[in-house]
Amino acid sequence: MPINTDDPGVKTVLDNMETIVASEGGSLDLISLNENQLTVKYNKGTNE
Repeated sequence: MPINTDDPGVKTVLDNMETIVASEGGSLDLISLNENQLTVKYNKGTNE
């Protein structure tokens, strides 16, 4: 699932993490994003 945010710093971190977990078949889902906290769900890949 693509992660949508307007904050370029957050987007960079999430894109980099998505690349890392995708290499093992995993993915990240953005659950919530507010001023002080980012919550993501890690979906385990099939290669792990």
